[in-house]
Amino acid sequence: PAKEEASSAPVETPVDVKNEAAAAAAVAPGPTAPTDISAAQDGSLRKYVVRASVAKPVEEEGVTPTDGARMEVDFQWRPVATGSGPAPDATEGWEKEEPRRLDFVLGDCLHCDAVESAIASMRRGETCVVRCGADRAGDPRAWTDASLGLAPAGENDSFFSVDLRLTLVAAEKEKDVMEMEPEDRVRYALGRKDAAAKYFKAARYLTALHKYRLVWDVLDYLKDVKDPQMLEEARTARLQAKLNEAACALKLENAAAAIKSCNEVLKDQPENEKALYRRGSAYLSQGEYLLAETDLKRCVEASPENQEARRLLAQCRSEAKQEGNSQKDVYAKMLTGAGKRRARKR
Repeated sequence: PAKEEASSAPVETPVDVKNEAAAAAAVAPGPTAPTDISAAQDGSLRKYVVRASVAKPVEEEGVTPTDGARMEVDFQWRPVATGSGPAPDATEGWEKEEPRRLDFVLGDCLHCDAVESAIASMRRGETCVVRCGADRAGDPRAWTDASLGLAPAGENDSFFSVDLRLTLVAAEKEKDVMEMEPEDRVRYALGRKDAAAKYFKAARYLTALHKYRLVWDVLDYLKDVKDPQMLEEARTARLQAKLNEAACALKLENAAAAIKSCNEVLKDQPENEKALYRRGSAYLSQGEYLLAETDLKRCVEASPENQEARRLLAQCRSEAKQEGNSQKDVYAKMLTGAGKRRARKR
């Protein structure tokens, strides 16, 4: 198969899947029970292992892809009747008889969530089929990928279902994050932060959130970073990752998660403008007007030129006033009704 985006980066020697197919079949003679690999755990991406990895136990290190590693994958796809539920036949119906060879870095927003999630869960030499959109579950954007030909067939219904067949041919060896040298660990986290920004820009907010959370965790321990400039850069990146995690949560309409992320930042920087604004936004979405107004007032006081904070503060006060008037009306009706009942009793 032809390669895409060939690179001189070192990649592991591919497993000879043809010669070792019999050994693999002994481990996984047919599709296994499905595993839900969707980020939302909604059953929309069901992974079936049709050939297990043939990597030997001594090769355990490096056979599972890590975020930011380069890999080679054989890829095929086929359309599926929407709502189709049974375990897929891995042998027939693929768009092309020969698989397409993909050569790319995992976690750099180069392919759809379905492809990336599947590969992240695989071991070198493994072949799987991923059913996307079974029982009309999930959001088709998770398996829409123009570069791979994955898109709705017609204009009337944007929902579509497909099967993906993937073989992880080769994966770059990556050190465990905690085994990296301090400077390499910081550089790795900064690279993952840049990748997360790509997912956010592409409106893939749940994936972006997980990657920002990864940055926060990787940069949790910084005592071994000796370079003062790099240490400051790492601390700044960690706080920015948590702030951006809050932004993702707001996009996903998860106010509680946004508030929790902002609280982490405000523990270290009580007057952080973005944290106050995003927490205020989250409180407002919950109808917590007093808490929202408090945060937004502090945000405006810290940055009087912040027009967006001023606008949201005005909106907060307007909605609080309307809510107050509504509650007064309800209370007045309750009192009127109680008065009428007492009059009838007399």
